[in-house]
Amino acid sequence: MENEDKKYLISGELGFAEKCIVEKVDVNKTLNPKIWDENNNLLEDVEYIIYDIVDEFKTQLEEDNIELDIVDIYILGSNANYNYTDESDLDVHIIADESFDCESEHLQIIYNAYKSLFNSKYDITIKGIDVELYVENEAEMTNVSTGIYSMNKGWIKEPSQYTIPDIDEAKFEKAVAEWEKRYLQVMKEPTVAKVDEYIDSIYDLRTASIKKDGEFGFGNLVFKEIRRLKYLENLKAMRLELKNDELSLK
Repeated sequence: MENEDKKYLISGELGFAEKCIVEKVDVNKTLNPKIWDENNNLLEDVEYIIYDIVDEFKTQLEEDNIELDIVDIYILGSNANYNYTDESDLDVHIIADESFDCESEHLQIIYNAYKSLFNSKYDITIKGIDVELYVENEAEMTNVSTGIYSMNKGWIKEPSQYTIPDIDEAKFEKAVAEWEKRYLQVMKEPTVAKVDEYIDSIYDLRTASIKKDGEFGFGNLVFKEIRRLKYLENLKAMRLELKNDELSLK
């Protein structure tokens, strides 16, 4: 890449250790007022737009003759808890009835592919909050999250300010520094394969961490710091540029 492409290195030029950036888990006094009312009920306008978003996702599947039997919609993550920040996404989980038979064992893979396509195609926000869509198998849904809100039933698991753990800052700083080092190595001589490997790895770290320990899982907190530092945003922009060059004839 030419020198001008080094603009993507802005967030990481000084190095994590020198900047001493540590994202602590902040505890707010209330749930996010953009989403919840004073009684922790989902705001009506937010509820309506979430249904619209899910309907659009289902419509795209139906256009390709793929059925999605939705049994519920959950809101999880920091915006269903007291630890939200300005960087927090609104995690909307479509809960599907996926009673697999031999002919539909790859249905979850198809749903995930469409979910990724949908998230990349649309830049959807609710009151300035980025919306991230997921599809979950009802039978495999866990309750490790400290806040789980059902669009059908209300709070399945109400969040608590007292369930937010302390973070080992030294361990956290070391882990983020290692991911930053990997990021800078990728951006020094970027290729699509290197970028994809980094992005897949950090998302895998997040997914495994959430499944095991919920949104306060160590790996998920590391992911959030990498995202906050704009490394994922930079990598995705770099990947698009690399792919455009790869598919162009000059």
